[in-house]
Amino acid sequence: MEDVQASTMQESAATYTTTPVGQPSIEYVLTLASRLALTEQLQVIQRLAAQLSEATLPLTTPQSPPKESRSLHGLLANLGPGPTEEEIDESRREMLANFPREDF
Repeated sequence: MEDVQASTMQESAATYTTTPVGQPSIEYVLTLASRLALTEQLQVIQRLAAQLSEATLPLTTPQSPPKESRSLHGLLANLGPGPTEEEIDESRREMLANFPREDF
């Protein structure tokens, strides 16, 4: 029994000494997790799920209320007054002056 515990401790020590500097790899994390009991593995999964849920919460909820839409009234006001009714009628007469009526 002591030999099993000693070898497990040596493996654990070897694993910790070979920990990569910086961010650990997925393989390293899975190796460590596979050594845990099933109940502890479930606890790891539950904690990771809670952390992921909290991390993605800002992505799924709106940060600020939507802006109210602006009215289009006056959007082209800087272009000055529009054409008068007489100018529109005159333009229509000019466009339709040579229109071939026989084709209808």
